[in-house]
Amino acid sequence: RGEGARRALEAAGRRPAARQGAVSVVAPRLYSYHVVASYPHDPECFSQGLAYAPAEGVFYESCGLYRRSDVRRVETATGRVLSRVANGDKEFAEGLALAPKGDGDAEQAAVYQLLWHTNRVHSYELQTLAPIAAELRTPMVGDRRKKDGSLVGTGDGWGLAFDGTHLIGSDASSTLYFLEPGTMREVRRVTVTDEGRPVKWLNELEVVRGELWANIWQRDCIARVDLASGAVLGWVLLNNLRQQAAAHMPQGKRMDVLNGIAFDASEGDGKLYLTGKNWPRLFEVEVQAVQASGPADLESARRHCIVPTEVTTP
Repeated sequence: RGEGARRALEAAGRRPAARQGAVSVVAPRLYSYHVVASYPHDPECFSQGLAYAPAEGVFYESCGLYRRSDVRRVETATGRVLSRVANGDKEFAEGLALAPKGDGDAEQAAVYQLLWHTNRVHSYELQTLAPIAAELRTPMVGDRRKKDGSLVGTGDGWGLAFDGTHLIGSDASSTLYFLEPGTMREVRRVTVTDEGRPVKWLNELEVVRGELWANIWQRDCIARVDLASGAVLGWVLLNNLRQQAAAHMPQGKRMDVLNGIAFDASEGDGKLYLTGKNWPRLFEVEVQAVQASGPADLESARRHCIVPTEVTTP
């Protein structure tokens, strides 16, 4: 168990915390992708969070919606659900990450699962998914506003990741919260911006090679974010990935948006996995830089990926 926990934490990105520094003034780069492999994924899972545990060769996944939420262990090659723990009927599961328990033993990992509109976090034992008794709450606020523009304060929890030192949470706004594993004590916040423009609706999160990757809700885009400053370093444009998944959708079923990023850092350059809410497939993809022909290409990507600030969280 100790070795499995160690490898899970390494895969989740365990490394010294990023140093805070000046916001980069370099324009984001653009990236495309190609599919390396495709695997079955449960189309009944409204995927909210995804993490890979290399020692077990499985995914941990958080599936959402009221009366349908759960946390589960999933076999990589087949998509078969190996075990699952259901959430309460009034709980809407959100992001998920693997991180230390925070009880003084850095080698003992736990599965953390955010809940929507409650400020609450569940934690589970790795492998067994046995609930850990501690009641955890986050400081996250949310981005839902009244007509006068003031925050409602819904306690949103959307995405969750682990950078090797801290859990990182999102709440629909452009804010990232760096949290202490085991306590959810806030360490710091950063605002995600693309050359000064706030980037909100940060949904599923994953640390990939020292960057935070965040898919934007209702956009087929992933923002590559500098952990220290919050500056967007690049945009991964996932045009047509949803259509590739839809080709495998059972008749009469409906897919939802992109929402699932997992990274296996255990060998070589690592493997990147993507899926979505009620998607029937999970994809291993490789990302490559594309040469923008001019500023118009970047502005086009920004229009596609950045949610206007006047658009409120539903």
